Amino acid sequence: MTGFATWFVPVQKRSFNDSDDDQEFYGVYATRAPQADGRGYDVYVLGNSRPNVTVNGTTGDERRYTVGGRTWGALGAFAGGKVDGEVEGAWQFGEVGNADVSAWSIAAVLGYRPDDWRWSPRFFCGVDAASGDERQGGDVETFHQLFPLGHAYLGWADAVGRQNVFAVQAGAQLALTPSTSLQVVGHSFRLIERSDALYNVGGGVARTGLGGREVGHEVDVLVNHKIDRHVSLYGGYSHLFAGDGIAASGPSEDQRFLYLGASVVF
Repeated sequence: MTGFATWFVPVQKRSFNDSDDDQEFYGVYATRAPQADGRGYDVYVLGNSRPNVTVNGTTGDERRYTVGGRTWGALGAFAGGKVDGEVEGAWQFGEVGNADVSAWSIAAVLGYRPDDWRWSPRFFCGVDAASGDERQGGDVETFHQLFPLGHAYLGWADAVGRQNVFAVQAGAQLALTPSTSLQVVGHSFRLIERSDALYNVGGGVARTGLGGREVGHEVDVLVNHKIDRHVSLYGGYSHLFAGDGIAASGPSEDQRFLYLGASVVF
């Protein structure tokens, strides 16, 4: 079991940095790692405060608490292969100004790795959902994703955050050689509530006034080649196809990009 308490420290160019006592992040969590092809477990309670925020028309100082749990690991054998799975759920409560907070999120992934197939593939599918607000103003039902990883879960295009979203994914991972892996993933994104916003990967408002729930669909391709234990090369392509709901709220062109990179670990 581990506990922690942190305060935001903004960078000041011409003086010593001071912590902002109004922006806290603290909590306690416990982890039990998987044992001998079994299940692993996480449980956590987190607290977060932010001054003078606005969430879908409700403004005030925020104090929010997150209670959640996660389980992951092997699920056994099936049809000549091994099945694994992961489920995480969280509930949030607290206040924004004088309004109450009640929000939730859930994520689940199911994987299948057939035995004795060429390239040792792992096929997977999953769902990722986080609540949105049914109406502007008043009590807050928008989930706060706290401090998320950039593009670990909802696509490499970094277009959608885990707030007011229902996302599904399906894909495959292949070991083309002992040093080279290929991953292909498809995503589909929809709003939970049209009365709430589309949020970006950093938790800010990306769009309001969408004409429908459909945000878009994304395809990601990633190749990683490990040169040695210190150096890896990677490259990929991502294409985000804009959904019908985007056009009513502004520009609706597809997003596409190709990238190459290298990582060095000491």
